[in-house]
Amino acid sequence: KREIKTKPRFDESSDYSDFTKSLTTSTFESEMISEDSFGAAVDGLSEKSAGVREKAFRHAAGLLQSFSVPEWSLEKRKETLEDGIKKGLRGTEREKCLASRLTAIFGMCTDDGEGFYNSLKDDLQNAISNSIGSSKYAAAEIIKAWATLAFIAGDEHDNLEFISKCVEWGKIESCSSECKKAIVSAIGFCTSALPGNTVVEKIIPEYGEFVSSFVQGTNGNDVRIDAAQTIALFFEFYRHENESEYDPFELDGYIDITQL
Repeated sequence: KREIKTKPRFDESSDYSDFTKSLTTSTFESEMISEDSFGAAVDGLSEKSAGVREKAFRHAAGLLQSFSVPEWSLEKRKETLEDGIKKGLRGTEREKCLASRLTAIFGMCTDDGEGFYNSLKDDLQNAISNSIGSSKYAAAEIIKAWATLAFIAGDEHDNLEFISKCVEWGKIESCSSECKKAIVSAIGFCTSALPGNTVVEKIIPEYGEFVSSFVQGTNGNDVRIDAAQTIALFFEFYRHENESEYDPFELDGYIDITQL
């Protein structure tokens, strides 16, 4: 007897962990790479049917996860893939999430991470602006994808710019707990790519208080834990830059030490 599998549906009451499980390893297909398999998957991103596009996103991401797609194929299909991602970022919430996952994975595979990042930056920003108050899961996934590309590009200005945007998004009243968690994690992730003196002289003074505010009991435990981890990273950078005269209470003007 043939088993009929229905695609899980998600709404505002769905649990985020259940939602992300539907996007990851079980649905991202891993298979042997044939000469045309990645190209066929990428071509599917431009189809009119949202269902076909979603399948193509999963297929392409699954192929890339093996890191065995040849470089010539990545380069040949790069523009088509970028167009497909841009279209996906304007689609349904699920499609935005899948496009974000594919964005991050392709960024890790291509030798032109900086060029890929620059080509998608405006689209990522627009997608977050359009999703942060209405598509809580999509906004979180897009933020994670942007953080991944900024980290890979490794440009100090790009990482600082992204961290600044994260702070702006985190102050939006309708920012969901999923977005808050993604934001504080992304700030920590991109901070780790910065020089120590930049973190001590700019990141901690400007954003330490903002990040520490997420440790408050009004936030969920997941958000509080991720915020605490980012603050711990701030302390580690400060200790490394002031090793001979390290005093954590020197940061009390930027981070509420007593609260921690």
